[in-house]
Amino acid sequence: GWTQSGPSGLTFGQAAMTRAMCPPGSMDSRIACDLPNVRTFLIQGDTLNMSLFADGGIYSWSRLP
Repeated sequence: GWTQSGPSGLTFGQAAMTRAMCPPGSMDSRIACDLPNVRTFLIQGDTLNMSLFADGGIYSWSRLP
């Protein structure tokens, strides 16, 4: 989970990783390494968009129904 803490803060809840269900090519390890490199974020409705440093890419996460 994640919450917005103030106008420029982003807080992630407890995270866990398991490789039990991750087939080859999954992004689990990459996401874990990239989260500390989030430069900016934008919340649009139920979607969190996170931009990485040095144009490293954008992650878009949507809440589950």
